[in-house]
Amino acid sequence: MRTTSPPVALITGASRGLGAFLALELSRDGYAVVLHHRSGRSAAHRLVQTIRREGGVAETFAADLTDPSQVENLFRKVRGKFGRLDVLINNAGSYRPVPLLRTRAEDWHEGLDSTATATFLAIRSALPFFPRSGGRILNLGDSACEKLSARKMAPGYHVGKVGVLLLTRSFAAQLIHR
Repeated sequence: MRTTSPPVALITGASRGLGAFLALELSRDGYAVVLHHRSGRSAAHRLVQTIRREGGVAETFAADLTDPSQVENLFRKVRGKFGRLDVLINNAGSYRPVPLLRTRAEDWHEGLDSTATATFLAIRSALPFFPRSGGRILNLGDSACEKLSARKMAPGYHVGKVGVLLLTRSFAAQLIHR
């Protein structure tokens, strides 16, 4: 009898919060899950152990998603471990609750880079996997995206998430006929 390997999902920002929840649920649905983290090593490893205790397949890898070489290395590790990728969930983003008028350039760039830039780099690295698997990409946004409502805190993060929405639509327009 031939066995097939489970579909593989990579979730960015999966050490806590929504990313951790999605990883656990996908595992329970039969996916092998790759938990990305930047600085949440302990939490990511605990979640991997939980998934494995439940009979799931899970790995965790660290990467700074704003660094193109680290993103490429992350996807090389996924290919080396699983040989495939079926789902990419772009969840990562650094939210620093600093008021707009006190936002430093570093806070602004951290918000933009951890959302829009990270999503762009991850999608670019995921696309080579998808001709074989058909692949799916889910980009998580922000409640401010559709209404473009003003936000008093973390302006770089919110502008970045609006950028993720536009990036998603741009990739969709380019890839729809592929």
